[in-house]
Amino acid sequence: MKKIFFLFLTVLVSVQALHAQGSMRDKLRDKLRIFYVVNANLPSSAAGNVVQLNTTEIHGGICNGAMFSNANTVGFVLLVKGLLCDGANGGDANMQAWAGRIISIRNDIVNVYLVDDITNPITNWTVADANYGSCQQATSNWAWPCAFNYASNPSTDPSAPTVRGFAGQLCIGAYYCARYGVRGARTSALTSEKKATFLHELTHTQDNSSGREHLFWIGPTWYGYGADGTHYWTEIFPNYARAYQEALANMPAIGYDHGFRTMAYDIFKQQGHFLIELPPNPAGTGEIWFVNELRSKGVREVRTIPVGTSTYYEFRYQDLPPKYIVQNECVLGMILYQCRLHMDRDPFWAAINSGNGQLFRVSSWPVAIMFRELCRSGLTPGRSESTLLTSVAGGNEKHLFPLALADYFTNFRSTTKAQFGDIFENGSILQNYIDAYWINRETVRTAAGTTRDEASLTRIKRALNF
Repeated sequence: MKKIFFLFLTVLVSVQALHAQGSMRDKLRDKLRIFYVVNANLPSSAAGNVVQLNTTEIHGGICNGAMFSNANTVGFVLLVKGLLCDGANGGDANMQAWAGRIISIRNDIVNVYLVDDITNPITNWTVADANYGSCQQATSNWAWPCAFNYASNPSTDPSAPTVRGFAGQLCIGAYYCARYGVRGARTSALTSEKKATFLHELTHTQDNSSGREHLFWIGPTWYGYGADGTHYWTEIFPNYARAYQEALANMPAIGYDHGFRTMAYDIFKQQGHFLIELPPNPAGTGEIWFVNELRSKGVREVRTIPVGTSTYYEFRYQDLPPKYIVQNECVLGMILYQCRLHMDRDPFWAAINSGNGQLFRVSSWPVAIMFRELCRSGLTPGRSESTLLTSVAGGNEKHLFPLALADYFTNFRSTTKAQFGDIFENGSILQNYIDAYWINRETVRTAAGTTRDEASLTRIKRALNF
């Protein structure tokens, strides 16, 4: 009888998994509008220059047209099949699961522009940007993956009829998709890393949060990513809002791709160095010059080094106060991913949706709001925010796990509850959860031990009784 029951259970779980995969694939078919751009130097009005792919046909395994027969766009073919086809026709169930969850955050249409910048290298960036949202990689002729949310982008009007019902858009070039590799040599294969990059950009189309761009302008130069206008894996941003946006987008990329996950975790595990770009002179006040405040408090850099087109300070992980560590997109992204990995899946995504909804058209505290929603998602039946400080013998404290992760990945360096609250920029938004966590803090720290691995996270979960 037991064998029959477990056989039934196995079949049931398998059927549910297949249904979930199918429903996500169906959602991608309905919510992605994919355009193949023959020549990004020409406007979208040029005859035959932009071809909208038939996602319904591709979903059914029918893949015909110029893009599918072009040797320079093999990466696009693999990407589109991975998103829309079933397994027998090149579908990637794991990518579909992540992409389906991401696009459900707004549950609106996303415009995807696939630009053939191999056959026709981009020379007219004004046209390429205005028509397809193409972003130039340094001084090259090819498009770096980039995306934006229509509602949060100041260059668009979210109330306009052409935008209503659409979440945002992303653009990716054939050169990147088919030939470029961040971690290794150029390759003709569409690696999991590049699919992870697509998931990263897709998340940007859903993110309602404000990048606080208005706080980072000095004359004609925007300093949200520093003077060089770019960001690196180990960089600490002056703009905490931008760090949140990149971290949220990193979460599914880290979850999907083992290589990204290893890179992100190794930053913490190896306790390496962070980069902080030198701020402009003359010195001023505000977030742009936050590194000057850091140095004035006695935190000293290891050295000053050139990186790309700019100059950076290099700081040791273990020397930085906690609130600055989470201004790194990988550390904060890893915290969000670990929440997704260890907490219940559906409540996690409901928390992401809820937090994102509260960030629409407001310049607020996205990290604090998102952590409050993640904590709420962990509340078990019988527990409420009004009873957080009530001790329950052997009670499940899963709602404190997001805060334990923030403490763990900042090396438990917070010496006061107020300093711990600074990690979230505005701790008062989730003060009741911080108060409850602080009561359990020593238990969590003792359980974590001195190792930096998955086993320590398992011990933290046990300490919180879930």
